[in-house]
Amino acid sequence: MATASGKFTCLEIGLQARGSEPGEYTLTLDIIFPGNEEKASFTPSGAVSFRLDTEALRSKSQAEYRDLLIRSLLSSEEARMAWRVARTTSAMKNVPFRVRLVIAPNALELHAVRWELLCESEDQAIPPLRGELLSFARFLYRSAPRALREPTPQRLRIVAIVSNPRTAGGRRIELPEIDVAKQEQLITSVFAGARVTMRSGPGEATMEHILADVRDGCDVLYLACHGTLIEDRPHLYLVNSNDEADITDGRTFVERVTSLMALPPRLVVFASCQSGGGGQLSDRADNGFLAAVGPRCLDSGIPAVVGMQSMINQDTAASFCRAFFNELLKDGQIEQAVAVARQEIGALPEAWVPVLLLSLQSGRLWSRERAAPDFPAWDRLIQRIVERKCTPILGSELLGRFSNVEFSRFLSTKYQNPFAVHDREELPRMAQYVRINEGLSSPIDELSLFLRERIREDGVTAAEDESMVNLVSKWGEAFHRSHALDPHDVLARLPCPVYVSANPDNLLADALLRYNREPVVKLCPWAGPYDILADNVGSISATVEHPLVYHLFGRLSEPSTVTITEDDFLDHLIWVSVNNQKIPSVVKTRLCDSALLFLGFRLQDWEFRILMRCIAKLPGSQRLAGHLHVAVQIDPSEPQHEDRLSVRHQLEQYFGKSDIKLSIYWGTVHEFVAELDRRLKMRLGPPGPQSNV
Repeated sequence: MATASGKFTCLEIGLQARGSEPGEYTLTLDIIFPGNEEKASFTPSGAVSFRLDTEALRSKSQAEYRDLLIRSLLSSEEARMAWRVARTTSAMKNVPFRVRLVIAPNALELHAVRWELLCESEDQAIPPLRGELLSFARFLYRSAPRALREPTPQRLRIVAIVSNPRTAGGRRIELPEIDVAKQEQLITSVFAGARVTMRSGPGEATMEHILADVRDGCDVLYLACHGTLIEDRPHLYLVNSNDEADITDGRTFVERVTSLMALPPRLVVFASCQSGGGGQLSDRADNGFLAAVGPRCLDSGIPAVVGMQSMINQDTAASFCRAFFNELLKDGQIEQAVAVARQEIGALPEAWVPVLLLSLQSGRLWSRERAAPDFPAWDRLIQRIVERKCTPILGSELLGRFSNVEFSRFLSTKYQNPFAVHDREELPRMAQYVRINEGLSSPIDELSLFLRERIREDGVTAAEDESMVNLVSKWGEAFHRSHALDPHDVLARLPCPVYVSANPDNLLADALLRYNREPVVKLCPWAGPYDILADNVGSISATVEHPLVYHLFGRLSEPSTVTITEDDFLDHLIWVSVNNQKIPSVVKTRLCDSALLFLGFRLQDWEFRILMRCIAKLPGSQRLAGHLHVAVQIDPSEPQHEDRLSVRHQLEQYFGKSDIKLSIYWGTVHEFVAELDRRLKMRLGPPGPQSNV
């Protein structure tokens, strides 16, 4: 069935406890209509009360459980009306209908409820959640957001773990045997062509192997094993090197996987019993659900988890997973993939067992519009680089989980704010709000706290009174040693005389020193007592051996020059308009008369827009037209940028030219840099020895 691309109707149901009386709750109802990012409230006068007796649910049959759940949740006219309006809108518009359940921290016991039974409604007054366009997810707002790897379907990296221990401490354990051969066949057939690391042999499904594989790069982590709750704490049955059971605390598992100095997986699938939830009710307030492995992954920054909330037949789980993965690979839309897979097992009594836990607003893990392996401008770009006529411009997405988006999320989590979710990722806007409403003279102190916290999470210890500049460089060195691909390292090997950085760190300069290229580092003196730095700008030279690294938006070593807020960026733009003669001539020449290679920018970011305006105001910018080739890394999984023609038009508007030659790479900066590195090695040979600096 065809659907309107990028459109859906979403009903968000928020649940909270009401007072201290057990079983008393309130709900809020919001609908996002197709083509509209704003929520429409169906409870404008306040939350609606309802009662749900979780004790009474214990003794019910599955049909009785479902009916009581529906009667309780939709007891009010507001709830029934919101459900009908959202469902009818989806049917009339022929777009997917998504239901997202958001449970507040004061109502954790509701996580043990089998909400997925709503998908089986027989109530004629309540349109059921059946069919491939009807999806249900439990939505959790992440408390520890991390940067996300954006894979392409053609280049997915799969880590599959199949753990089937038969003994523990020399004694046989009574667990159903997992059919290892079927699990292997499932993964290899579904992910044909992807890079699959399979750990299914004797002594292979160990914690150490899992950590090593995730560290090496993992987009999807698939774990087929038995799981259980022991004293309300989740445990997974992995193995040790002797192939005996290694009963691993689920919290330890999540902490170790997500604390690696590597980007976390986009998706974790637990094809094990009781991994998605708590199963039988326990004495804990959350009835075991939030103590289970799946939700803890989301809370640690993984955007999507599929798990099983109760016992499930292995063949049923395999059928679900096969249908799920096949659909997911089409366009990366995980909510629809779960809906299709649930439909596959819909006739079975266990259809309610699979659970989708999600923290990604778009629900899209990757896009069918992602870059094909071919990028027709590669040869021209490599030639420009070899001719030393390319100028790299570095954006914050190059920094992964230290990016501006991640810093903005950090602020939005720390400070209450009125912004919609997508606005919380705009750092200048968020920082402006925090500075005004929290009375901060500058958010630079918050930036320092953010960086130190993330660096500490990555296992890098700060010395007493260590400067932020040195600490970030120390982190960069640790990252370089532990990763096969360091984007700054690749850039440092390009024969470019000038680099322009929108980032305040020294990571590029440090990488250049590793290749015995002593950089000249200069700062745009737009703020503070730094006009003296602009003296003799015409005498500043740049060569491949001694490249110039020009920090356009400030440096950590000079905190007052770091642009963070809206006011900062506007003041910066005004300064450039009036004082562009204080920008080194060699920088202006390169920005106006060389191939500009943008890495790590999002089109909607302030830094990108201000950067474009700064370039447009430079004398000689008309030379960009006609002969310039520009390569831009765009993340097309962002829904507002799925249309390539609109992106191209937007770039042309930024440059103010309709005949500029733009070559857009549809992928992430890390994917681009990896391919750039491979092609440069083919053209120029392997890099020379690194310095011990």
